[in-house]
Amino acid sequence: MQYSNRIRFLRKSAKMSQDDLAALLNVKRHTICDWETSRTEPSITNLKAIAETFNVTVNYILGVDKENYNEDLGYDMQKDYTSFIAKSLLEKELYTAITSCTEEQQELINYILDGTKIF
Repeated sequence: MQYSNRIRFLRKSAKMSQDDLAALLNVKRHTICDWETSRTEPSITNLKAIAETFNVTVNYILGVDKENYNEDLGYDMQKDYTSFIAKSLLEKELYTAITSCTEEQQELINYILDGTKIF
């Protein structure tokens, strides 16, 4: 599987549109389309951002590292990977939202979370 297919696979597994991914990476939608159709290649900076967004390695995106989420091994990526991405994207969105709050708001969030049992 080449990089274009892996980017498309990761995006679709996360149930994201090209617009969604473009907004996360701070690029235009047609840029995502161009990557997914192999018209252009993502820059190293964008490759790193894609890998970080989906919690995979750059080597996985480039097809060098087949150890992660390898479709050839019969691993059910669609089932297991979708929930993993959803969790990581939620965490990324929460982090972004919290860091954009004022210091007072962040303290209130910490106070609320300290009193909440997550397990």
